[in-house]
Amino acid sequence: MPKPPDNLVDEFKSVISNDIISPGTDKTLEEYKLYEEGRQQAEVDKLKTEVDEAKQNLTERKKYAFWIFWMVVGWLLVILGIIIFVGFKKIELSDSVILALIGSTTVNVTTFFLAVIKYLFPTK
Repeated sequence: MPKPPDNLVDEFKSVISNDIISPGTDKTLEEYKLYEEGRQQAEVDKLKTEVDEAKQNLTERKKYAFWIFWMVVGWLLVILGIIIFVGFKKIELSDSVILALIGSTTVNVTTFFLAVIKYLFPTK
């Protein structure tokens, strides 16, 4: 095993007294601390931006969920009204048209519901 130089302690003292980070660089400990503070601040700013984006996204999702819910309610009320009018003979529709109306409404509402759920709760 090689023997360390006799002046190793003196070299370490020299490095510590000059606050030099590593040999061959001109960066002092102060510069490194400033760099680290700047890097940490940039990371904090990035995280704050991500949190703000998540809050805004949540607000928008709530708003869209509210409007989509009432749109579906209105849609179903119109279909219910048509079925009631057909039942009281206020309008005449064939059985195939009524079945198509009910079937397509069921499929559309179910698909719409699934699309909204996927949007509100995306998988990561």
